[in-house]
Amino acid sequence: MTASTLPRDKASQWGVPLWFPLLAGILYACPIWLVPYYSLLDHANYANHVRDWATILSSASIVSLPFREPLWFLSLGAIGAILPPEETIRFISVTSAFAFAAMIGRHYRAQPLAVALILSFPLLIINHLGAIRQGVALTVFLAGFLSQKKHQRWTLMSIAPFIHVGFFIILALWVSAWRINRLRFSPYLKTATIAALCLAMAVAIPIASLVIGTRQSGNYELFEARGSGLAFAFWAMILLLFVAAGRDFITKHLFSISVILLYLSMYWLVPIAGRTFEAGLVFVLLSGFSLPHAKRLLFILAISAYSVMLWAGLWDKPWLGLTVPQVAQDQHSPVQAPNSPDRTSDVGPT
Repeated sequence: MTASTLPRDKASQWGVPLWFPLLAGILYACPIWLVPYYSLLDHANYANHVRDWATILSSASIVSLPFREPLWFLSLGAIGAILPPEETIRFISVTSAFAFAAMIGRHYRAQPLAVALILSFPLLIINHLGAIRQGVALTVFLAGFLSQKKHQRWTLMSIAPFIHVGFFIILALWVSAWRINRLRFSPYLKTATIAALCLAMAVAIPIASLVIGTRQSGNYELFEARGSGLAFAFWAMILLLFVAAGRDFITKHLFSISVILLYLSMYWLVPIAGRTFEAGLVFVLLSGFSLPHAKRLLFILAISAYSVMLWAGLWDKPWLGLTVPQVAQDQHSPVQAPNSPDRTSDVGPT
């Protein structure tokens, strides 16, 4: 799956103005700009990262350094030399959110409904509102994914894991799907092959994390995942919809299929399945709008209903539930709540 396989007709066919990407970026980034910074979970830890980025990097071993997100900390150091720590984090989150939405709006402005549904999906907004580091990595990875230049695509996608280590997994999925697509297998055999690979990755990820010593290694415990299975059932249904779309769709969108397969493989094994899925969710949503007409309508209805259900659960919680309770707020002390930016919760209802 590449950007060229996704629907991007001429905007003039729909009468969508060329400034639509700018509007999409502004509307998406404005709420993130307005959020009270000190009410966000883990705000003090982010600020401490700006102050102590050099110490954090120097404490990593040579082996673990590439997996300690060095580009993230170097970026914090560079921007933090100009702005105060709190404004550094705000600048990064708002800039990455604007770029993310503007890219979606630019490449898919012929489908304003798709852009609106994608950018209003709460699990994507969380990436830029709470999981800021993952949001920045997602923006960089998406820029590479949408690039029409091969060397630029590989460069940007390869940079993303050094911003957020979770994108080593997403990059591995993309490379695996690309390689499997080059084999002379039937599309269904390709799907079975990538499914077996995803199951192996789901078992190997916690082990590799502990050996290397990544930041999240304490959260990777096999068979510690908790959830009712509702999200599992929903995304399994979307997977069946993708597979039922036919041979051509499977071949073109094997990467998105692999993202769902990895989530389903990890769901019952490790508690960070949802967080990993959020990193690749946008590619699943983009692929859904490439489905044949009847299946595309089913996809839109399903995603819209799921989004409404998620919003209903978050409606009474300020800033998607990513705020610190008033009694716990402290501008100088790290606050880590159960659903903080390093949360291990499920995707949507569990």
